Amino acid sequence: MELSSYISILTRRKWYILACILLGTAFAAALSFLSTPQYAASTTIRVLTIGAGTVTTARPDITYTERLVNTYSRIITSRTVRAQIQEELGLSTLPNLNVESVPNTELIRINSEAPNPDDARDIANMAADILIQQNRDFYSGGDG
Repeated sequence: MELSSYISILTRRKWYILACILLGTAFAAALSFLSTPQYAASTTIRVLTIGAGTVTTARPDITYTERLVNTYSRIITSRTVRAQIQEELGLSTLPNLNVESVPNTELIRINSEAPNPDDARDIANMAADILIQQNRDFYSGGDG
């Protein structure tokens, strides 16, 4: 087949091609308008590694820091913490949370998603507050 044959076919079928493009665009637009928007928020906290090494070593124990970050990630995304956030903020469902470590730092980023921007912000901040309070309670012997 030559190029002129392809062009001839396209010109004869132009209304079918145009209809498919318009239907696809209309479907995508409808899907976009009907879906609930999701807002994201994040907060960043520092993982302190006090007591990880000895007094004579200035270099922190990297393995200990990694374990601590993993532990904090599990705590924050646990059903218990998410249920506490849900109850305190009056949410209808458990919040969507995930945690990531910031590469080459002692920082972790807590990310949340919600249909409302204020809820997304409040969820991320409350998750950080709960983790900080749990650490205070743990390291102060539970008095706090």
